[in-house]
Amino acid sequence: GIRSLASAIKVHFGAEWRQRFAGKGGGGKRTSGKHHKSKNNKSSKNMPGGVQPPGVLVITLSANRATEVIRGLKTKLKLPKLKVAKLFSRHMKVAQQEAVLKEGTCRIGVGTPQRLQRLCDGGALDFGSAELICIDMLRDKKKLNIFTVKDTEQAMLKLFHDHVYPAIAKHEAKLCFF
Repeated sequence: GIRSLASAIKVHFGAEWRQRFAGKGGGGKRTSGKHHKSKNNKSSKNMPGGVQPPGVLVITLSANRATEVIRGLKTKLKLPKLKVAKLFSRHMKVAQQEAVLKEGTCRIGVGTPQRLQRLCDGGALDFGSAELICIDMLRDKKKLNIFTVKDTEQAMLKLFHDHVYPAIAKHEAKLCFF
């Protein structure tokens, strides 16, 4: 569950995980011109205008699960002020989410396949800029997961085909299932 996601983040980013995510103001914008490097020595990428996109993207089954993951990460990482981009349809319009992503202050983005696809199609989000892509494999009451629930199955497969797989195939991101 969320504990394994928190562990995956710590392992991927190595000893500097805390400074990456708990930096000044919750860990978004870089304060110097230097690139941070993860454990695999990959420099984090900037989008146009020096904006730093989320280094971790988490794909969840629903908005309810996304909020659980956000709360859980803040607890498990012991970072109550961690800034997380909420990339699902509840309470936020696409334009608001695009603005949050453009600010570059959130190092983690958590969302549903439908909304992530929409943000990618609009150019606000690029999975190739992420270092770690995490897919939530939690099973619902009927023992279905993000790839098998009727409401998200097609959206998840399209997102995986269009954005997730190309990012990992080019070795731009690592994939994590939790």
